[in-house]
Amino acid sequence: MGSSASLPRRTKTVEDIATTVEELREAFGPEVATLVYCVTGEGESRKARQRNILEKLAKSPRAVNLKLADRIANVEAARAEGRTGLLHMYRMEIPLYEPVFRLGNPAMYERLLKALA
Repeated sequence: MGSSASLPRRTKTVEDIATTVEELREAFGPEVATLVYCVTGEGESRKARQRNILEKLAKSPRAVNLKLADRIANVEAARAEGRTGLLHMYRMEIPLYEPVFRLGNPAMYERLLKALA
């Protein structure tokens, strides 16, 4: 798969769903489980979770497009719902993610930037 991020051996849920890594692995295989795990932030604060995601994305470049898709969905939903505070937060995080996002699909990155404009 081209990923070196290792999956945890615990039953913690991943991303925004009440599903564990083990359940994802059983249902969809190790590749999907690893990709989802890579976009799941772990840590006590948002800053710590973002740092954790960036570390995993650096080890698993294939997960970058999944993170881009996730961020696009979040930004577009925030725009549709008029959640300006969330949009501001996402704009402020672009410099943090930019080096990683540039490794992903250029059209997806452009869509994200347009949605944040």
